[in-house]
Amino acid sequence: MKNSIKFIFLIIVYLSQLNLFSQSYSIEYKANTLVKIIQKHHYSPRTVDEKFSELAIDELIKNIDPYKIILTKSDIDSLKSYRSELAELILNKEESFVNVTTNIYQQRILYTDSILSALKSTKLNYSKQDSITLKTDNEYLTEKELSEFILGLVKYYSLNSYFSWKSVSDSSLSREEILEKEKNKIIDSFRSAIDSDDEGTDIREYVETAYLKSIATAFDPHTVYFPPQEEEEFSNMLSKKIFAFGIELYKNDLGKVEITEIVPGSPAWISGQINEGDIVLSIRTSKNKINILEEMTRDEINKLISEVEDEEVNFHLLKKNNKEIDVLLTKEAIDNDENAIDSYILEGEKKIGYINLPSFYVERGDLNYTVNGSASDMAKSIIRLKEDNIDGLIINLNYNGGGSILEAINMAGIFIDFGAVAIAKQRGEDPQSLRDMNRGTIYDGPLVVIMNTFSASASEFFAAALQDYNRAVIVGSQSFGKATAQEIIPIDTRNNYKTHDAFLKLTTAEIFRVDGTSNQKRGVIPDIVLPDYFNHDTYSERNYKSALDNTTVDKETYFKALDTLPVKYLRSLSSQRIKTDSSFNLIEKNNSKYSVKEEFKIPLELNEFETYFKLQEKERETEIITENYLIEIKKPSSLVDLSQLQDPDSEFEENKRNSIKKDIYIKEAYSILNDWINLINK
Repeated sequence: MKNSIKFIFLIIVYLSQLNLFSQSYSIEYKANTLVKIIQKHHYSPRTVDEKFSELAIDELIKNIDPYKIILTKSDIDSLKSYRSELAELILNKEESFVNVTTNIYQQRILYTDSILSALKSTKLNYSKQDSITLKTDNEYLTEKELSEFILGLVKYYSLNSYFSWKSVSDSSLSREEILEKEKNKIIDSFRSAIDSDDEGTDIREYVETAYLKSIATAFDPHTVYFPPQEEEEFSNMLSKKIFAFGIELYKNDLGKVEITEIVPGSPAWISGQINEGDIVLSIRTSKNKINILEEMTRDEINKLISEVEDEEVNFHLLKKNNKEIDVLLTKEAIDNDENAIDSYILEGEKKIGYINLPSFYVERGDLNYTVNGSASDMAKSIIRLKEDNIDGLIINLNYNGGGSILEAINMAGIFIDFGAVAIAKQRGEDPQSLRDMNRGTIYDGPLVVIMNTFSASASEFFAAALQDYNRAVIVGSQSFGKATAQEIIPIDTRNNYKTHDAFLKLTTAEIFRVDGTSNQKRGVIPDIVLPDYFNHDTYSERNYKSALDNTTVDKETYFKALDTLPVKYLRSLSSQRIKTDSSFNLIEKNNSKYSVKEEFKIPLELNEFETYFKLQEKERETEIITENYLIEIKKPSSLVDLSQLQDPDSEFEENKRNSIKKDIYIKEAYSILNDWINLINK
């Protein structure tokens, strides 16, 4: 990683000189240059050949029609016919493929919209013996089949909405009138999702962006091309703080834009004028007034709000007492709750510290190094927990998609005295040891780490390091299998280093464990495997066609593992509990059921659908719950006074505690720690 800064600087200079993504250049010029940049600097660049073309075309199709309700089978055949020549078109800077794709997509958008428009003016027959078949991987259909499938989808969602909400529906309307109302809302949502301006300008831009994305991702799943607003969203995902108003918006059943959440301490909360349930009637910025929110999708509204920078924004609200008010707000830096570390004490047979780590985040604007990132917060949380004399510690990495590798290195150092924690290999360079450079540890007691198939990248790095050092017992399911590192670089700086047309997240290195093996496409195998809701073969790195292969590296690395942990003993006791645990048994039963059944035939006749819906509802109500195995879940003593002063949302805090109580994986991790501590104390 030592050449990262030099590497980024060279790329910025190179791209700013080319000014390659200026609007004056054709899409194929951009595609050609994008390919050259990736080939030159990617860790393991793919040859641009027929295989590459096939991957790029598949990615493009997935990008522009992810739900397979726009393109037909003949369209797919037309696009895939380019797989033998797309590479040559890119290298020769020819744009015929993009022109063909745009024309096909534009025609299909009009066709799908015409189907939806016709359905809106047609009264649907819910007495007809009809059904729809939904598959885990739907095939592309003929034009006639697509028309019938869209009709089936509209009927399905209308019936589902009716039976989901009929208890709160307007009782003055008949069943037929409510179904008609639901049908029109469903159709409006579909049409809004595929809507575009006249003359195809937006469609062309959309297809071009999707095309560049597909080219980048054809090299590997984590090399990504994205425009500036997406880069900001990505940075926010890794950041401890975000600039925001502090409100969450939702389009309710009536199509109104409703405020569903207010972030404590945010501008919206401080104003004292905004409440959950308020309806946003219009938004006015210094540039324009938007008063047609009901015609916009939730994503479009959030995009509008996210793009506002330093200016004041006027929110015109309808309160629950039917009064209309105006509230002026300006964005401020607020804590990113999605990245906030939560720490609690779980008191039962033993007093166990619990830390939930959603990501390996950094300070906003610094994706490389920070003194106030997740590692620092982890250290502070552990120090607070130790003040309460905890007997053991649980770190929850479930759904932690990764983040900063440097934060993962620093965090591993909290639990490891000194030495290499991994090996990094960049293109054309010798492998380098990634080391914990700080002597000593902050916590050296019994430690359990929970992970699942959505724990990826930096999460896997951290868990693997602790596993290699025998420092923690890893519990859960096989992790995602991403063992590559990326750099974000700006594309087209226009020579002023202030604005960019786009960004590129580029795979520049592979990460290996201290023994030279890799988690790539394999993941970290837990010491104690627990039944998982999700199928690893479906939700993992190896499911991506463009994923890099698993390799090894020959590098002598110094590390001194601790004494072997009593994993076999703990696994045996855990296995006995799992066999008799009704919740884990239900998960295994559902996994077996859905792994066999790959398609679902759903009736669309009213009475038959009601029977089907009630059966599904009964299944959903078979809740996976835990017995109350804890005496108390509480905050560390040093945070009690602080939390009472700064956390006015006690209901929010109570919800967090309840989610811990209901989590069967936390329950089992707690039991494993109890077994371990009892063994130590024998």
